Amino acid sequence: MYRATGIVTAILVAAAALAAPAEIPLLNPSFEGALGQNGVPEGWTPYGGGETLFSLVDGAADGARALLIDDPDPAGEGGLMQDFPVQAGENVRVRVSVRAVQEGSSSGAYLQLRF
Repeated sequence: MYRATGIVTAILVAAAALAAPAEIPLLNPSFEGALGQNGVPEGWTPYGGGETLFSLVDGAADGARALLIDDPDPAGEGGLMQDFPVQAGENVRVRVSVRAVQEGSSSGAYLQLRF
């Protein structure tokens, strides 16, 4: 069976043009909070469909824990999302740490921003 699996630690930082960088108030950006009753990290919303599973594991690039995403469906996609405020004219800098796990696929990881 095909499995896309990876560990993700996400940190999003926005900087206004010509201003000092300001942190975006993401909830649980380094996945230190618990998983909710729906199996999703606090502050995050699942997207996509299928059987995507989320778990918190040791070995994070930032903080103590990282998010393990296990997506067994090669035809679909699943992940997490979170809305955050951005004003017109602001520059957005995004930093994400991704580590593939041995039993994962070579499909890679994707980061998507929508404005």
